[in-house]
Amino acid sequence: MDNYDDHTEPLRNGSQLPEHPSLTTGKKVVEYGRVWDDADGQVLLSGLHENEVRMLMSGNQMSLKHLYRFAIRDRRIYHTRNLVCIDVKCVDIPDNPATLPVADQD
Repeated sequence: MDNYDDHTEPLRNGSQLPEHPSLTTGKKVVEYGRVWDDADGQVLLSGLHENEVRMLMSGNQMSLKHLYRFAIRDRRIYHTRNLVCIDVKCVDIPDNPATLPVADQD
């Protein structure tokens, strides 16, 4: 996992980026890493064009199914696969959550 602590639950197209990982409790995501297909483990590349993101936002994935690509817009992930997971770095949630850093979306 390349120095990442955990990964997200499988995410559908248009899902909001999660603040907590899938495998642990009491932790908060502070960095997102690689995005990979939940079915075959193949890593997706970033860089969908704006018109492709609009197609995905409308629910039209069929013409892009052969691609392994994703884009993040407004804290949501748009991708060309059925389900994807994201590797994440986490920190323990302190007694005062206001001191936590905000996760990097890139």
